[in-house]
Amino acid sequence: MKQPLISVVLATYNGEKYIREQLDSVFGQTYQNLEVLVFDDGSSDATLDILQDIARHQKKLKVHTNSQKVGVVRNFSRAIEAATGEYIGLCDQDDVWLPEKLYKSLECIQEMEEQTSKETPCLVFTDLKVVDKHLRLLDDSYWHYMGLNPGNHQFHRALVENVATGCTILCNRATRNLAVPIPKGALMHDVWLLLTASYLGEVRFLPEPTVLYRQHSQNAVGASRKGFLQNLYIVLEKAMANNLSLLSGEINQAQLFYDHHQNWLTQFPAKLKLLEAFISLKKKGVLERKYQMVKHGFFRSSLKHTISLLLRA
Repeated sequence: MKQPLISVVLATYNGEKYIREQLDSVFGQTYQNLEVLVFDDGSSDATLDILQDIARHQKKLKVHTNSQKVGVVRNFSRAIEAATGEYIGLCDQDDVWLPEKLYKSLECIQEMEEQTSKETPCLVFTDLKVVDKHLRLLDDSYWHYMGLNPGNHQFHRALVENVATGCTILCNRATRNLAVPIPKGALMHDVWLLLTASYLGEVRFLPEPTVLYRQHSQNAVGASRKGFLQNLYIVLEKAMANNLSLLSGEINQAQLFYDHHQNWLTQFPAKLKLLEAFISLKKKGVLERKYQMVKHGFFRSSLKHTISLLLRA
């Protein structure tokens, strides 16, 4: 296997508690041709002190500080834009990578490129083990824990559900070149990359965990598992409080995607039809909106998640 440079990008904010352990696991990878770009978004704790201490003896680490707070999506976008590697791996500040994470993902994405080309956007993601703040195992599979189907990564499904957890993603430079800068209003950086690769290129998943996904009180977007009736109650409560579709964020993101990639969209007419149909939901009445979602297959991984989605629409 070729050994190209991988850029590991990490957006930090007040991550003093776990950042050293996370970076230890990155630098402890079996694959060693990497650079680590950390963009800090104005941490007020000891995060920067810890990063600077590590950087003094770890030359692969480059630390950048934002002059003003920009938020997690823009911060990740800046880090991805600064990446010089042939491949880009996303990293969170509070997890632990298993030793062969990069090697296994790189092996997969290089195989994808051999079957397509280096100019084709390619993205691979994996499962995770869910652990508590002390790294005690909660579930061997994040997909099982959250009721996710990793095969649900097709473009029209990704419009309504992100099955590619950011800290497991490895993408090639072709994906990066088309995806950034990530526009303001995108829901998250990881789903934006997934949408880009699933529309314009290829996406695969590895059905094995490569990350210990830590659950604690300060996760930006953590794993939470609720029963069906509890989910249903929450959805109905929100629906009654708001006459507008609670899919407005996803529809707005789809419009941003259309605007960002408009020069390339006509190359994939079937996907373009789905994208336009999804964007048009904002102009539909409640019943017509639900009908169109069923017609075009805008579904989530499980029946309960799909029912919740349709109730929100």
